[in-house]
Amino acid sequence: MSNLSLLLKFKGIISVLRESLFNRDSGSEHLFGQHYAKVIFG
Repeated sequence: MSNLSLLLKFKGIISVLRESLFNRDSGSEHLFGQHYAKVIFG
């Protein structure tokens, strides 16, 4: 895996988790963020 794709994936995780934190009322987004992080980090 190249560093660029790893960086883009990491930035994607950060943006998803940041949105889930700011959008507490949308539970589906928060669950999606948790699932995404679990898939990436195992």
